[in-house]
Amino acid sequence: GGSTQAFDPPITILPGDLSFGAEWKYRGPVAGLDLNLPLKIVGEGEIEVPAGKFRAMHFRGEKNDGFLTVADFWFVRGVGSIKETVTQRSPGGDLLSRNTIELVKLPALHQTEPVAGKKKLEASVSTSSNGDPVNVVSADALQIVARWRGHGLRRNARVRAVWIAQDTGIAPIDYKVDEATAIAPIGGAFGKFTLSRPPDGWATGKYRVEFYIDDELTETVDLTITPSSPRSRSISDF
Repeated sequence: GGSTQAFDPPITILPGDLSFGAEWKYRGPVAGLDLNLPLKIVGEGEIEVPAGKFRAMHFRGEKNDGFLTVADFWFVRGVGSIKETVTQRSPGGDLLSRNTIELVKLPALHQTEPVAGKKKLEASVSTSSNGDPVNVVSADALQIVARWRGHGLRRNARVRAVWIAQDTGIAPIDYKVDEATAIAPIGGAFGKFTLSRPPDGWATGKYRVEFYIDDELTETVDLTITPSSPRSRSISDF
């Protein structure tokens, strides 16, 4: 037997590449089950669920660890996952379970509002996960950690941090060094993005980290990297 469960709002899945044939590792809920398996985009087409008819991408994942598990998602850009099915079979091929969830209604445009008097996103930069916020870092710092905390974010909001070399005298002005993305599963989610020191140290100069929520610039943190203090010379230097 199987079960059908409605979910609202939908679970949003954001693989890095949304082209046909793209593959990625996924760990998380599928149709109410916690799974860890590779996913692949296998097609695109019309699908109808209680919330309406959509043109959706079809993601599929399979895992065989004695029991065969097949997971299917139907994903719509801007909406999220509108239908999920997980089928599990015994080594002999007998159907053990089939779970399905479908989107019953479209989510409201503004599911949650920011807490009164607070920014939607707090952000800071430090040289460790729990260190004090800083705006000046030495070029020999082992790492730079960009930290964020949400207030009243929509469920599964996409938080992106972009590291920009504003003026270093080496890279072009406003050169994008790196970026990283995380999904905020709840309104008060928090996280961090870590950059490790390059082998030849950080280039000195002015930087900034831009934080985006669902591609909207929400917060900017300025940072200056200064030359490291000259170390004392030892006999091995001669």
